Amino acid sequence: MSSDAARLPQPNDRLIFNRVFRTARWNPGRQGPASLLAFGLLGVALAVAGQAVVAKQKAGHLGFVLFALGVAVFAFTARGVPPAPSDLPATEPWSGPDRGWRRWLAIAGMTAALLVGAVATKLIYGDVRSTAGLRLWLTSLGILFLTGFIAGRKGGWPARWGLKSLPERTSRRWLLGATVFAILIAASVARLASLATIPRGLNPDEGDQAVNSIQIIRGVNKQSVFEDGWYQISVMFYWLLAQFMKLVGIGYVQAKEFSAVTSVVAVAAVTWLGLRNFGLRVGLLAGGLAALMGISIQTGRFVTMATPTAMLWAVSVALLLEGARRGKDWAWIGAGLAGGFSIYFYPTGRLWPAIAGAFCVHAFLRASAGLRREIARGAAMTALAALLMMAPFYAVALQRPNMLWLRANETSIFTQNNVLRLPYYRKDWSMARLLLAQTDQALGLFNRWGDYDGFWPTHRAILSFPLSVLMLVGLAWSCLRWSDSRFVALALWFWIGFVGVIITIDTPSLHRMVPAVPVLALFAALVLDNMARRVEILRAERGTRERRLLLWTANGAVALIAAWAMWLEGRFYFVDFAKMDEYSFPRIETEAVRSQGAGSLVLSIGRAFHFSSSGTLHLMAPEISLAGIRSPGSDLPLALPANRDVTFLIYYHQPGYLPYLRELYPEGAARNWTNPSDSNRLVVTTFKLSQKQWSEEQGALLWPRGQSPIRVKTIPSVPPGWNGQPGPMRWTAHFRVEKYWNYAFRLGPGPARLTIDGQPVLSVPAGSGPRTASMALARGLHAIECEAVWNSDARKPQLDWAPLPLSSAPPSWSPLHTEDLSPTAAGPQGLFGTVRIAGRPEQRRVDGALASCCLSSEIQSMEQPFTATWTGTLKAPASGKYSMSLFAQGAATLTIDGDTVIHTEASSEFPTSGEAVMTAGPHAVEVALRVTGGPGGLEWTWTPPGGVQSIVPPSVLSPPSGKILTPVVGPDRLEGDPPRHLPPELYTVQ
Repeated sequence: MSSDAARLPQPNDRLIFNRVFRTARWNPGRQGPASLLAFGLLGVALAVAGQAVVAKQKAGHLGFVLFALGVAVFAFTARGVPPAPSDLPATEPWSGPDRGWRRWLAIAGMTAALLVGAVATKLIYGDVRSTAGLRLWLTSLGILFLTGFIAGRKGGWPARWGLKSLPERTSRRWLLGATVFAILIAASVARLASLATIPRGLNPDEGDQAVNSIQIIRGVNKQSVFEDGWYQISVMFYWLLAQFMKLVGIGYVQAKEFSAVTSVVAVAAVTWLGLRNFGLRVGLLAGGLAALMGISIQTGRFVTMATPTAMLWAVSVALLLEGARRGKDWAWIGAGLAGGFSIYFYPTGRLWPAIAGAFCVHAFLRASAGLRREIARGAAMTALAALLMMAPFYAVALQRPNMLWLRANETSIFTQNNVLRLPYYRKDWSMARLLLAQTDQALGLFNRWGDYDGFWPTHRAILSFPLSVLMLVGLAWSCLRWSDSRFVALALWFWIGFVGVIITIDTPSLHRMVPAVPVLALFAALVLDNMARRVEILRAERGTRERRLLLWTANGAVALIAAWAMWLEGRFYFVDFAKMDEYSFPRIETEAVRSQGAGSLVLSIGRAFHFSSSGTLHLMAPEISLAGIRSPGSDLPLALPANRDVTFLIYYHQPGYLPYLRELYPEGAARNWTNPSDSNRLVVTTFKLSQKQWSEEQGALLWPRGQSPIRVKTIPSVPPGWNGQPGPMRWTAHFRVEKYWNYAFRLGPGPARLTIDGQPVLSVPAGSGPRTASMALARGLHAIECEAVWNSDARKPQLDWAPLPLSSAPPSWSPLHTEDLSPTAAGPQGLFGTVRIAGRPEQRRVDGALASCCLSSEIQSMEQPFTATWTGTLKAPASGKYSMSLFAQGAATLTIDGDTVIHTEASSEFPTSGEAVMTAGPHAVEVALRVTGGPGGLEWTWTPPGGVQSIVPPSVLSPPSGKILTPVVGPDRLEGDPPRHLPPELYTVQ
C-alpha cells in the first residue's frame, strides 16, 4: 500500500478513540468478544425498554434516560468491534492523480459546459420561456455529463472503504444479483399493487398537484418548466409528471405510478449505497427494509413532488460517497447533477447544498495530505454540476422572490405569528425552549404519535416498534461517529432533510421530511450489521465448523429480525391501513361526482364554488366536466346550452341551497352522500337534471289562444311540426342581460307589441315593417312579453336585440338565444341593486337572490372599497316568525318595513342571525353592504314558519317598478365596453 493510501483515515480508527478516552478505566477495545456482544445486547435492550416506556407514556424522563443509556452503551462498545473489511482502505498502490489527457479533457469539458450554461442562464433570465435558453441549458448538462463519463472512467484512487469486489464464486455472484433483484421486485410490487384501492381515496393535496400536470397535457398550462406553479413549486415537476401520464394515461392511479417509479429508484440507490460503502450485509438489509417499510411505501403511493426529491437525494448521497471513496469524476459530477436537480421539486430540495458542502468539507479534513487537493477538485466538480443545474431556477427566482420565500413565510415558526398556531406553544417560551419542544414533537413521529398533516393518516407512529428502536439507535450512533465520512453523510442527510419538520408549524408534519425517508433503513441496517459482527468475532479461537455456524447464526439472526420488521411494516400497510378510510371525504365526494356519468357538467356553487377545482376530483374523475358558480343568486338559471346532463353539488355546510335549486329546477333529483364511517354525516348532496329536464327549463312559453302554454325555444317561435291555427300569439319568458347597458330591440312585422318588466316598450302597427326601441336595462333577468300574429307564410314575426355601441355604428342584431330565456309567465323577480365605487359609474343589477361568494370580483372592484344596496318587496307566504341569516364579508344591514333585523359592523366568516315577525303579504326590504376589502361574499337565507332553511328565493322577491328599466342613459353613466353575448363566467380548472 502506498504512503497516501496508508494514511487514509479509517472509520474505526482505534488510535483516535484511545486518545479521546485514554483516561477512562475501561477500554472497549481491550474487552473480549463475549463482552462486546453482551454489552451490545445490553445497549439494545436498554433502548427497547426506553422505547417501551416512551411508547406507553408518550413522554416521560425515565424512557428517555433508558434510551439514551442504551445508545451510549451500544455506541461506546461498538468502538471495540474490529473493523470490517468494508471499513478498511484498499491495499493496491496509488500512483497519484492522473496528469494525462483525461485531466485536460475534463478541464476543457467543464469550461465548455460553464460557458454554454452561462449563455443559457442569461437567455432564461431575459425570457423564462426562451426555447434557445432551455436547449442550451440541456446542452451544458449533456457536455458535463459526457465529460464525467469519458474522462472520469479511469483515474481516481484505491477504495478508501467499502466493497472491494464481488464474491469470488460465480454462484455467489448470482445469489447476490438474485437477492438485489428480489429486493427491487418487492419494492415495485409494494408500490404498484392495488394502487386504485390502497389507500382508499386521495389526500386533497395529491389531486391539486396532479391537476397542474393535466393542464399541461391538455395545453391549458403553457408555462416554462422554470416557472412556478402550485405553492411556488417549479413547473418542472408538473411537466415531468405530465410526460409520464402522456405515456400511461390520465388518472389518479397513473399519477401514483410516477411516485412509485421514483420510490423504487430510491430503494435501488439505498441498496447500492449500502453495498458499496458498508458491505454486502448492510446493503441487502437496508434494501430489504426500504422496500417494505410502511412509510417508504406510502411515499411511493402518494402523488407528491417530495418523492422525486427523496430519490434525487438518495442518488446524490450515494454518488458523493462514491466520489470520496474512489475519486471518480463521474461520481462527483453525478452527485452535483442529481442533488442540484432536486431544487426543482419539494422545497426541502433547496437545502441539498448544505449536505454536499458539509460533507465535502468533512471529507477534505479527514483525507490524507496527498488526497486533499483531489477531494477539493472533486468538490469543485460537484459544485459546478449543481450550479449549472440550478442556475435557471435562481435566474427566475431573482425576478420572482416569492418562489423562495413565500411558502417559508407561511409555515416557518420564525416568521409572522405562525408560532401561535402550534397548540402546545406558550408565549413565555424562549426560542431555545421552542426549538427543544419542536424537536421533541418532531422526533415523536418515529415512536410516539402519528403524522399531523394527513400524509400518513394512520393515527400511529411512522415506524413499527422494532424498526423504530433500530432506526433511532442507528441515528444516534451515526451522529456520534464524527470521524467517519460515511456516517457523517448519513447524519447530514437525515438532519437536513428532517429540519423542515422542526422549524415549521403543523409539527409533526411527515410530508416535510420525505426526502430523508430513504436513509432510515440504513440506520437500522447498520445496527443489525454491528450486532452480527459482534457475534462473528467469537469465531477467532474456534474450529472451522464452529466458525461457520457462528457466521450463519449471525446472518440468520439479523435476517430474521429484519424479516420480522418487514413483515410488521408490510402487514400493517396492506392489511390494517388498507381497512382505514381516512380520506373518506374526498373519496365519497369523488364517488358522488363519478356517478354522474361521463360528459356530465358538475357544478359547485356559492362559497364552495372552488371545490370543483379540487385536483382530487379532476384526477379521479377526469371524464367529468367540473366548474364552479360564484354567484348562484344572480347567475342561475344557468345560461348555457343544455347539451348534456348537469349536476349541482351542495356541500354539507350549504343546506339553504337545496330548496333554492328545487324552486329553479322543480324536476331535479337530489341524492345525499353520507359517510358511514362517521355516523353517516352528510358529505355532499347532488342535485341532478337530465339533458331533457335542463332543456325544458330554457326557452319561452307560447300561449296559443284558448290553449295551455307550450314551451318553445325562443320568442317568437312555435314547436317543431306545429299544426295549430295561425293568428295572434303571446310569448312570455325571463330574459337575461349580462351587463347594465343601453339596449335596442327590433320587432316586426306588425301587428306586434313588446313589453319588458311590465312596461310597454315597442308597438308595431299592422302592415308595418320592423320597428326598434332603445332603453337601459339593469344586469340580470327581465320579464319579457311579446304579442304578434303568427303566419304560415314567410312574413313571420321576428324579435332581435343588440347592445347599443358607444359610437354611431349600427347595432349588431341577434335573436334571443334559448339559453338566455327561462319559460315563465311571472313578472320581474328579485331585488334591485346598485353598486357604487368611488370615481366610477353606478352599476345597476337585478338579483334573483342574494347569494354570492365574491361580489368584489363579480363587479370588478379592483380592490377598491364599495357599497351595494338592494331594495324591493318581500312577499311573506304566511304570517308568523321568520328566522333570518346574513353571511356578509363586510358591514351589512337587513331591514324589513324599516326595522333593522340584522346588522353587522365588520366582515365575518360566520352568518349573523335575526328574527322578523311578518304577516302574509308584501313587505318593503332593503339589504345594504359595505366592503372595504376581501371577496365580498353575501348570502341571505331564511326559515319561514314551519319551513326549512333556504336562500330567500326569487319567487317571493320583486324589484321596485321603474328601476330596472329606464330610458337610455349617457355614456358617462356606463362603464367599459358594450357587452358581448358570452356564456356565464364559470370557475374552471381545465
